[in-house]
Amino acid sequence: MKRLIIFVTAFFLFACSSDQGSLPGQSKIWLIQDTTVIDTRSGSVVPHQSVVIDGDKISVVGAASDVVAPAGASVIDGSGKYLIPGLWDMHIHTADVEDTTKAMLPLLIANGVTGARSMAADCHLESGDCGEPVPAFHVFDGWRQKIASGEFVGPRLAGSSYYTNGPDSVEASAIENPATAEHARGYARLLKSRGVDLIKVYSGMYREAYFAMADESKELGLEFGGEVPLTVRVTEASDAGHSTIEHAMGFLEQCSANEEVQRLKLIESYDRPVDFWHALLELAEDVDEQECQRVYAHVAGNGTWSVPTLNIWAFYNGIRSQRGEWREDPNLKYVPRGEVVIWERLEEAYFGDIPDYKRVMQPYFRKMFQVAGDSYEAGIPVMAGSDAGEYGVIWGFSLHTELQYMVEAGMTEADVLRAATLSPARYRGQEDLLGTVENGKLADLVLLTANPLEDISNTLAIDTVIANGRVFRRSDLDELLRNVEAYSRSTREEG
Repeated sequence: MKRLIIFVTAFFLFACSSDQGSLPGQSKIWLIQDTTVIDTRSGSVVPHQSVVIDGDKISVVGAASDVVAPAGASVIDGSGKYLIPGLWDMHIHTADVEDTTKAMLPLLIANGVTGARSMAADCHLESGDCGEPVPAFHVFDGWRQKIASGEFVGPRLAGSSYYTNGPDSVEASAIENPATAEHARGYARLLKSRGVDLIKVYSGMYREAYFAMADESKELGLEFGGEVPLTVRVTEASDAGHSTIEHAMGFLEQCSANEEVQRLKLIESYDRPVDFWHALLELAEDVDEQECQRVYAHVAGNGTWSVPTLNIWAFYNGIRSQRGEWREDPNLKYVPRGEVVIWERLEEAYFGDIPDYKRVMQPYFRKMFQVAGDSYEAGIPVMAGSDAGEYGVIWGFSLHTELQYMVEAGMTEADVLRAATLSPARYRGQEDLLGTVENGKLADLVLLTANPLEDISNTLAIDTVIANGRVFRRSDLDELLRNVEAYSRSTREEG
């Protein structure tokens, strides 16, 4: 075999800084020498590989014995380590501008998350800014530009509209949620003009408005997904082009042995949290498993994706099992005070009137784990999303927890790793750019010190993160974490 030789005529180092602290110096050419590449397509390992990164692209992947270090390249020793594509978190929530740029974005990179989809990235104001905590989409888009230019440390970002709900919803919005088909079509056109990547649908959306918006979205070429409204069957949503089903919600309603009765109870109690939770408990005990299989098969046949966000259903497992327990998470030191205050308010709104909600809600949470696993087994394609920014779910760290929960729900390590790498690339139509370690792909990579196919928790064993060609060694990642911790501590001291 011919030796693979890369000739380099120029080489330089550069450094830049931002409000997030000093960024690491960079070489234009990097060689990851003699590592084990994880093949996310087959779920197998390819040992003794060397990978050359030229700028923001992978230029060579080959046997270590055949790859010669390019002139002037910086070398990363990959021996005994495992190289995977950068991780994607397909369901996050941003904070206010300062907390997002100084805490959330660097926390994602520090955890190997090189891509993320924000599921409420616009405030729905027709012009200008809405204020905090959700800015207008042009602010979100500005973050993307600054990340691409190197001014900010952060992942690739996709962003949805704010919650598109019913007009009488308790969810606030800067413009009125659609009540009619005509209103919904105009609403979709407004969101398209604002530049969002996805219309985020919420549970309280009216049936007529939902189908009109789904149809208009197709005409506009705008993605349409989120929660399945209570007024719509999940198979109907899938038929209408609902792209991703968030939180695995919508399945139990249609699987119910008494669907019409149970659905009506949920609709009538939607704006009363305690009654709504009890209606969900009753629903979880009224499931026709054979009907579930028919529903799963229908949705799988349409190729509709699922993002189960098991973090929010994981209360029963002892990690987030009791009210307030998230406050004991050692990673809470990275969360700014403003977010903690919001989380406390959310917790009170969700469960304030339900004492001992672990015991009360356990059957429903267990059932949602089962739904996630069963729907995956039935062939519904799945992606990893942590719901980071939901109360107690910390950016970056929570994606690794999500991957562990997905294995606990019955998925294999290989499929779970694929759900955070190759599957998001396929879903976004970017398989030619992301999701595998191959020649010509964008240089979004994570080097691990242990094999994630043996234990998915090894995604936490991060040695190096490469985001769009920018290399963060372990010392650089630790510096990012120290900067975030210092910033978050300062917000608490000011508060």
